[in-house]
Amino acid sequence: MTTIDGSRPRLLNRRYLVRLVLINLIAATSAVALVAGFGLLSRLSDVGYALATSLIYAYTIGSLCGFTLPFVAVAMERRPALVRFSSVRPV
Repeated sequence: MTTIDGSRPRLLNRRYLVRLVLINLIAATSAVALVAGFGLLSRLSDVGYALATSLIYAYTIGSLCGFTLPFVAVAMERRPALVRFSSVRPV
């Protein structure tokens, strides 16, 4: 799968993977900090459990999106503008 200029989406290079790991880590810890900020996590064990659960979800969903969406973007780049900016599938 290539873009209009012939390049491929660059996946699995070190910079992209580090960025993906950091974004997932920030998303998971932000979610736990937000919930803890409202006082919904009263004990330290609750915070640890929430952080572990949040990290599992963030890395699962974030990694799948991080590896899939560049290919979707390349595929959508070739479509007409109307199709790219709408949710209607071309007939």
